Amino acid sequence: LLKNPTNTVVLLQKAELQVNLEQFDAAHRTLDRLLSVTPRDIPALLFQAFSFIQEKKFDQALLTVDKVLREDPENFQALTAKGIAHMELKDNDSARAAFDRVLRREPDNPVALRNRALLNVRTQRWGEAKDDYEHLEKLTPRAYAVMYGLADVAYNLKEYKKAARLYQDYLKFAPAKGTPELEEEKTKVRARLKEIESAPHQ
Repeated sequence: LLKNPTNTVVLLQKAELQVNLEQFDAAHRTLDRLLSVTPRDIPALLFQAFSFIQEKKFDQALLTVDKVLREDPENFQALTAKGIAHMELKDNDSARAAFDRVLRREPDNPVALRNRALLNVRTQRWGEAKDDYEHLEKLTPRAYAVMYGLADVAYNLKEYKKAARLYQDYLKFAPAKGTPELEEEKTKVRARLKEIESAPHQ
């Protein structure tokens, strides 16, 4: 890097390392330096967009994604990032449009499928959520996050026996110890199982 301070490959590797260390300000300085040399560098722009998402700077992520889409309107990664950012900003219609564009061209894209499934749950479109999660189940068998989604959908569709089985499968395959968010989710699942078991639904 010292011999060639504008080596874009090395600069992107440096930014990736900085993000892994959660040194986001330094990473953006590195990316800005890279993009001053090659402003249409799509891998760098995509990495910057997902870094902004990681930082919860969703408006900045959208601005960066739009730069990619001006160069490559059907870029799956950019459209997925666009959907995620819109979803986090609660712009559900724009998020759905972005995920739909990805899935029309790449129907087995697991990231777009999972995020559209989450969006369908949020907007209580249970039938569509079920379709997305069942598709994901075929692509990623025994994925505990997919089991959780399917269980939640079954519960809200009043398919309580199916929901209980899926919640049990989720607890079986989820890591024994995980992040605070995962532990909170597991606590919710155990409470819901107790609810189903103690007051059987017709």
